[in-house]
Amino acid sequence: IKLVNEKFEKINSKFDFSSYSSLVNSINEITDKIIPLWTENSIPLQTPADQIHYIRDLLFLKACYNKSHSKKNFTKAKQVNRQTK
Repeated sequence: IKLVNEKFEKINSKFDFSSYSSLVNSINEITDKIIPLWTENSIPLQTPADQIHYIRDLLFLKACYNKSHSKKNFTKAKQVNRQTK
């Protein structure tokens, strides 16, 4: 996950959460940008296709985490806002 985060930051991309198909497209584009940067021998798979799918799956997990984490922060901000009124 650390390597995915580093590569993700390096290419300065964002997930498109406007729809599921947009999210899939953005993850595919991000995967294509990350593949040439991934020089570490850290993926436990042999074939390039499997390695690409592995990276893509990690990006899906990152997107899920980002989405759920942003909802939690939004909910906390709303609670703080209500308390200050």
